[in-house]
Amino acid sequence: MCVVYDLALMKLLTICAYSFLFNLTNATVVNVYLVEISCDIAFGVALVVMQLVILIETMTALQMMSWLSPEGFFLFYAVTSFLGFLFVYFCIGETMHLSEKEKKLMYQPGGKLGRKLTLGEQWEQPSVVVSEMSD
Repeated sequence: MCVVYDLALMKLLTICAYSFLFNLTNATVVNVYLVEISCDIAFGVALVVMQLVILIETMTALQMMSWLSPEGFFLFYAVTSFLGFLFVYFCIGETMHLSEKEKKLMYQPGGKLGRKLTLGEQWEQPSVVVSEMSD
């Protein structure tokens, strides 16, 4: 018994499935998560950097496909996405139910997830003005 596989159709279906799952998960999650973990101008900076990375990926995608083949191209992005997942899982703190002030305190120098203070450097309480809007 001889089984014939249509590899061109399988590649097309794989690309369509990848695009669908990417747009269903990562593409939307990044924007939601950026809002959750960042505050003030940091969100704008992170969004601009993300868009610049997407621009660079778009400009280099065809060359990468010719160097790596389509299978290697998708494998490259699968591996880098997995490494990004590991980074977020182990290096980004949970911010659920935290106020903007608590998020800032968590990531500032000397904070739980901020950089370590250098010798002689002293932590200063930030002067954060929290205004509540009244109805």
